[in-house]
Amino acid sequence: MIDAILRQKINLTRDELVQMIEEKKQKIGAGYLTDQGALFLVAADLGIVLEEMPRLEMSLKDVYAGAKEVSVLARIMNIYPLKRYRRKDGSEARLRTLVIYDNDTRLKVKLWDDMAELPDKLGLKPGDAVKISKAYARAGMDGKITINAGARTAIEIVNDNVPQIRDIDSLTRDVGEITDLEENIAVSGTVKVSPRISSFTNFRGEPSKVLHMQIAGTDGKTFRVVIWNIDEERVPKILSINSRIKLIGVRTKRGQYGDTELHGDEGTVMELIDEQQEIEVMPLRIISVSKGVGKKEESFALAVDRAKHIFTIVMDEPFVEQLKVNSIMECVPSRIYGTTLLLQEDAYVRVSDDDPSFPDATLLECKIKDIKPLQDLYFLEAITLSAAKVQDIQTKDGNSVRYAEIMLGDDTAEMRLVGWRETASMIANLSIGQRIKVYGVMAYTGRDGNTELRLKPFSSIIRV
Repeated sequence: MIDAILRQKINLTRDELVQMIEEKKQKIGAGYLTDQGALFLVAADLGIVLEEMPRLEMSLKDVYAGAKEVSVLARIMNIYPLKRYRRKDGSEARLRTLVIYDNDTRLKVKLWDDMAELPDKLGLKPGDAVKISKAYARAGMDGKITINAGARTAIEIVNDNVPQIRDIDSLTRDVGEITDLEENIAVSGTVKVSPRISSFTNFRGEPSKVLHMQIAGTDGKTFRVVIWNIDEERVPKILSINSRIKLIGVRTKRGQYGDTELHGDEGTVMELIDEQQEIEVMPLRIISVSKGVGKKEESFALAVDRAKHIFTIVMDEPFVEQLKVNSIMECVPSRIYGTTLLLQEDAYVRVSDDDPSFPDATLLECKIKDIKPLQDLYFLEAITLSAAKVQDIQTKDGNSVRYAEIMLGDDTAEMRLVGWRETASMIANLSIGQRIKVYGVMAYTGRDGNTELRLKPFSSIIRV
């Protein structure tokens, strides 16, 4: 504001203008004017029309609950999907949430009703600089300040260079540098464990999906990553081990064992740092098929390539009847998450003649003594040494979960096999002395400190 006045009053020096501000404050009286307020009065004395003064943007850290006529200049970090609600009067409310940032602070911006369409109309994307005018601020139920856009609010893209606010690339840190609990951060890292997507029911009782993976920094330090309410359309089509990725809009959280985890949600942006690969034709042998598993009745298959790499296939209904155990297929998956292949409506599948160059399931089998708590899938043949034990276990949130266990043995060792939720039924009808093949099972350290095998939705038990 001082610079704007000096440009119009070229015979006035900065020191003289500052002195005029002090004199105005003394004349009005102590405690009635800030420097900025006094400057408005000085400007009027100098004949400078207030409407011609530049509109001032607040720093995000200065936005307070109850503030009106809020005007801020910031960059966009995240843009959340459109949500629809029913008001008490039965009318529909539309809501779009943005996360914006400057060099000090991150805040959420809530766009209601017609304003909710604005991000799409303007083509907003993370990193864009925007000016938000005539908004108002409120404190949410968590006490955090939120900027709300009303009918008078204006949002415009600032195409000019805004060097005072770092861009997304400058904001992004190597994940190995993260040490504290933080919110709304951008990190980069390398995928170290095969990503997987699983289904769950959110707090509103709606079906949703969550992405799990682990990424490592340049120092080798590894972090567990959980992205809730994931939209697969926002995930790169190929997300492989050793892919270098950027996560925009995640928060850190202490895990069960005190380690630091990264958590995101439907607003989190996931970008590949390296060039996106093309999905190519993959020839595979089908090892096992699991149809209609769990409440969501999902279907899975396990497959192997010529190099004995194991893949988990999650498939839509049209592909279930095409895939037969021990058949050879060529496929172009819809998406590839590490060793998980998704066969959705845009996938290509062709069953071909048998090919002896592909290993069959028996070549993948191992002995119990060789099983370690790793991220690998195990295949084994064993005998049941106990009757199945099935019970309902109460979880911390008060829900009841079905649990089953049975002891297995071969000529090298013994190990417990357990199943939770829908996989418990795979154990429940086993009896002592049965010879079985257990395919696609994982090993963990159990509650007693011993290694145990756990069934997954894609696992299968075959009676021999």
